[in-house]
Amino acid sequence: MFDVVEGGIVESIEFSKDHLTPDKSIIVLDEENQKVWLWHGKGRGLVPRRTALRQAQSIKGHGYQAGNAIIGRDLNAIIEIDDRKVGREPESTQNNEKLMLLLTKNFEPIGNMVYIVGKGGEKKVPLQESKPAPVQENKPVIKQVIPTPIDSKLEESKPEPEHPKLDTPEIDVNVLKGELSKTVESKPESEPKHTLDDSDKVLIGRVIVLLMEQFKDLLISSKDDGSIKVEQMEGNICLFSVENHKIKFTPDSFSEVPSEKKEAVENQISDLI
Repeated sequence: MFDVVEGGIVESIEFSKDHLTPDKSIIVLDEENQKVWLWHGKGRGLVPRRTALRQAQSIKGHGYQAGNAIIGRDLNAIIEIDDRKVGREPESTQNNEKLMLLLTKNFEPIGNMVYIVGKGGEKKVPLQESKPAPVQENKPVIKQVIPTPIDSKLEESKPEPEHPKLDTPEIDVNVLKGELSKTVESKPESEPKHTLDDSDKVLIGRVIVLLMEQFKDLLISSKDDGSIKVEQMEGNICLFSVENHKIKFTPDSFSEVPSEKKEAVENQISDLI
């Protein structure tokens, strides 16, 4: 378990549900389910949450060095939970329930802030009570985590006899070149899908200026599908796109902003649309 403190520094902490407080972002490496859990308290702003996500991605990619072993090197997913959305959104609520279930399991510390599943009960065994047994259980746990991916990679690279088969069939190089050129030439046709003309760009600019009059410290990002997402420190503001030279907002736009600001923005934008 890690606490993302001021400045984006990550500190390993004792495995405890008590660390989940409104002012913290907590990272949990879950080897059993191959996941990284990232939990944000209700008091965390947009910038600290983004910083914590970057640190979680870094840990997922490189793991955590505990003594001579590396923990969490093969985790394959990050589950991000915003406590403000728990009880309001089904996905956030379900993920939070799974994390709470994980945190109430019985764990035994084996050193370097690493814990393994213990036997019976829901309370964690104190350090003094768990020293002898975990030392014996530590070795198989670490060996299962680290050597497994290494062995699988070696096994995948073993079947060298298949390589000569590439030289056996007669391959028409000109045909391959022709197919490759078709593939390369066909790409540009699908890319200009979300290109905007000057009038569309002006329209997007006017919407952003209107939003800047009502909100401060905006974070504006362009998505792969061409839509524009606008956020603030307190959460999402809106998501919109340009279709047929008209602004279109998603149904959940402005659902997280105060009602008076929502009404003011909607009136101004309706005039613009």
